[in-house]
Amino acid sequence: MKNTMNQNFRSFFDVLVSFNIARLLLLLFVFSLLLPQMLAATEKKPTGPDLHKFWDRNCSECHSHSGDFARTFLKVVDGKLQGPLHKESFQLFLHNHYLVKNQESAIYDMLLAETETPPRFKDECSSCHNRAAEFVRTSLVLKDGELHSNKDDSKTGDFLQSHQDLKSDDVAFFLTLLTRVANEVYRP
Repeated sequence: MKNTMNQNFRSFFDVLVSFNIARLLLLLFVFSLLLPQMLAATEKKPTGPDLHKFWDRNCSECHSHSGDFARTFLKVVDGKLQGPLHKESFQLFLHNHYLVKNQESAIYDMLLAETETPPRFKDECSSCHNRAAEFVRTSLVLKDGELHSNKDDSKTGDFLQSHQDLKSDDVAFFLTLLTRVANEVYRP
């Protein structure tokens, strides 16, 4: 009797273990199918043209690099951009100046930000990292609004704290700049 009970228990236990293993395998299979979609959902994908590539293809032949152009020829007065010839409405000028429809506002915002941002990335980082937009494209991704390395997924802000003896103000400056550029490259 005891032997039969042990056999029944073993049989029941074997079925239970087999059932749980099957459920676990099914769960792992479903998770493996969903994981890439879950990761992709948090990574910011471009929804509009890369503004820096757009500028390089369409504007740089006449106007040089966008940051150089903005800091050399534009100024900000009362929070608005002014060009040397277009003091009243630089945004209207952009609207009428060879831009793809609906791009003038994004280009305006990019030029405004570049006018107000000192060229520290160019001066301090470009010897290793080239231009900021190129560096963002090749090395960084935006995930839930935060910059990460596209190689090991580490947070860029954490990395910058130990990069080139940057002080906390420098880390904040470069993180803000790179995040802005990433939003211009990976259009929201």
